[in-house]
Parts: sequence; C-alpha cells; structure tokens
Amino acid sequence: MKNNMKFQGDVGIIKIEKADKELQWKKMKSGFIVAYGELSGHNHKLVCDPETIIEIAKDERGWFIKKMDDKEVSLVHDSHETQTITERGTYFIPIQREYNEISERRVLD
Repeated sequence: MKNNMKFQGDVGIIKIEKADKELQWKKMKSGFIVAYGELSGHNHKLVCDPETIIEIAKDERGWFIKKMDDKEVSLVHDSHETQTITERGTYFIPIQREYNEISERRVLD
C-alpha cells in the first residue's frame, strides 16, 4: 500500500480523493506560505515552477491543492526536510492541533 501522507514538523500533506465543492479555487503562480512559525520565525512554504499547473483553496481546516501536471511541488522549511509532491491529484495540507479536556489550539512551531 502506498503512503499518501507526508509530514514536515506540524504541517502535513495528505492525498485525498476529492475536496469540498464549496471551496474557492485560485491558480498558484510560484509559491506561497502555508504556515508561519510563531516561535521560530521560519515558514512552511509551498513552491513550484511558474509553469506548474496548480490551484489552491483554503478553509478553516487548512489548505487544499489540486496538482494537474507532473512537475514537482515542494514544501520547504529552514529546519525540516523538504517534502515533494510529484503525482497529480488533490491534497490537503492541515496544521496539527493540540487537544485537551478544556480547549484546542494550533501546535506552535
């Protein structure tokens, strides 16, 4: 079985079958920050060649991307190993959350 999940610290990349129809998709040109490091000041940034055909959307759970060609898309960070997406498809990029009996919050990086 193929692993459809990758992680870079508190940020994941999960291949999914399809995304919600209500999402508002936009074309991505060459890169954008998916998460800011509140403690470290470092960012998790999604980067690709400007010719790559990719669309992005966001909701309260995280980012979604549609990769429509075979060019690489990479998630880069100063303190973590680069994670690369090579397959066409739809991906969800969640930010990990911490839970306890009283509340929940984003994991701080």
